[in-house]
Amino acid sequence: DVTIPSGRPNYPEFDETANCNTILVKDGGQVSIISGGILNVVNDFTLGEGTTGILNLTNSSLDVSGTFYADANSDINYNDGNSISFGSINLDNTSDFRYTGTNQLILNLTYGNLYIENNNTKSITGTSASPTTCNNLTIDSGTLLEIPENKALTVTGILFNNAGTTGLLVRSSAIGTGSLIHTTSFVGGTVER
Repeated sequence: DVTIPSGRPNYPEFDETANCNTILVKDGGQVSIISGGILNVVNDFTLGEGTTGILNLTNSSLDVSGTFYADANSDINYNDGNSISFGSINLDNTSDFRYTGTNQLILNLTYGNLYIENNNTKSITGTSASPTTCNNLTIDSGTLLEIPENKALTVTGILFNNAGTTGLLVRSSAIGTGSLIHTTSFVGGTVER
């Protein structure tokens, strides 16, 4: 069992293969899996205990056989080249999941707050039968969130599109139409067809 406390000058960075039974990142603690690192967790991975916890993933692999818990106000930074799998996942409604890489596919999950960052294109993978869902959605300036044909996104809170009409694209063609469900007024975007 691994516990990562808060208030340390340095936090663990996994750049090789590591295995553990459980991992708990305490509020204020952080863990990074980088540069080909592989972290295998046999049981549960808990990120934060109610106020904050940080997980950074860059060119790495995280395999949690049990449940991955992202507690309230925790922060997940998901960069390029990652492989991630869970037995199950529970992202608190106030947790932040940030896609910070280039040309990424958005995992089909139920997110707390979803952030689309760092320019380039990010594409939704949820379907109308199983949509990608989030509480709040923020699209950074210069970034494009694409909802391809036959893919679906539901935003239950507020949609912030800081990129304007070029930052949100709902695709439509003869093969199908993307779906975006939200209740925020005056959101810029482009809908094909």
